[in-house]
Amino acid sequence: MKVILDTNFLMLPVQKNVDIFEEVERNVDEKSEFIVLRSSLKELRALKGKDRLKARAMIQFIENNPAITIREEEGRTDHLIIHLAKSWKEKLIVGTNDRALKTRVKAAGAGVLVLRGNASLQKL
Repeated sequence: MKVILDTNFLMLPVQKNVDIFEEVERNVDEKSEFIVLRSSLKELRALKGKDRLKARAMIQFIENNPAITIREEEGRTDHLIIHLAKSWKEKLIVGTNDRALKTRVKAAGAGVLVLRGNASLQKL
């Protein structure tokens, strides 16, 4: 199963102390292929304020983790995710807490993982 991790989802480990990779594996019945879009990394780099250092640490983790594939397509992150959701449909789950994106991904036929409470993910 392909699992795209949206920008806001990537911040969960540093904001909520949630191991998103372990939680994804717990919620998905098959082996997961983690995917992060290059545009999400750009969004993380653009963060300011208190989350900036945390975002930099997450970028480093992603770029140095061979278990995560970075896709190089150009464009707005949400549009790219919707395009991939339409292409891969039931072969894809998107990890996001963005309400509008969640609705669009489900309408495109892909699955969604969201944070419930402060500690666990739920597959929709």
